[in-house]
Amino acid sequence: MIAVKPRILIVDDDEDARALYGNYLRTRAGWDVDCIDNGEDALNILDSSFHAVVLDEMMPGMKGMQILQNIRSRPNLKHLCVAMMTATNDPAVIIGTFQHNPNAYLHKTTHTKEDLYIALARELSKSMNNPSLRPVRVFLCHSHLDKPKVREIYLRLKRDFVEPWLDKENLKAGQDWELEIRKAVESSDIVVICLSVQVSRPGFLQQEIRHAMKVADEQPEGNIFLIPLLLEPCEMPSRLRRLHKIDWWEEGSYDRLLEAIRTKEPHG
Repeated sequence: MIAVKPRILIVDDDEDARALYGNYLRTRAGWDVDCIDNGEDALNILDSSFHAVVLDEMMPGMKGMQILQNIRSRPNLKHLCVAMMTATNDPAVIIGTFQHNPNAYLHKTTHTKEDLYIALARELSKSMNNPSLRPVRVFLCHSHLDKPKVREIYLRLKRDFVEPWLDKENLKAGQDWELEIRKAVESSDIVVICLSVQVSRPGFLQQEIRHAMKVADEQPEGNIFLIPLLLEPCEMPSRLRRLHKIDWWEEGSYDRLLEAIRTKEPHG
């Protein structure tokens, strides 16, 4: 089955905003994006061929909330993904908008074009049969003594439309944890090996690293699969020293981690 490419409509009277968000979604994700500057025309062209609409609130004529209300009242559009991307701070407008169930609500001064992409991709991945919309699967290999730090990384990745695997969060009662961990490593797009002084101690972490290295050997040459992430200054295992590492305590370390993970995003 051929994957359907998302079709998005951006409704904003600001030409710069239309260009910013429209061009980003086209180049970042390869989506089909149409732009229009008013609500009346938007409602005239919106049909079931669109998968999502991005609405500004403060526009001449129909406001974003009115367009959203109209969309939710139409049987053929009521399940359309709607993302509000607005600069309004009016509490009455914000409360009124949420009464009509937008799928995402973002503020132009605090959310970026990447935030808009993440919000749309997260929602569309639930409703569209398109493998390119799934998040990157990341296994977090770590010592149990480092779990608090690693859980913080897990939560940040979840917010950024990544699917991290962490034993404490993903294992279910009664499961064979060794089997599930091996399966999770093998099904991951990336394995992040979180290292600290604990790496010198014997234990299951060593088994996880060995298994991850075995899976890495089966990857195409030059393919990013293992990412050493140093949680604190420590000695790197010799078998990992050929790989470029990330020092977690350095400024911008999370951005570098996310950038490496993004190289494994599926493309449909």
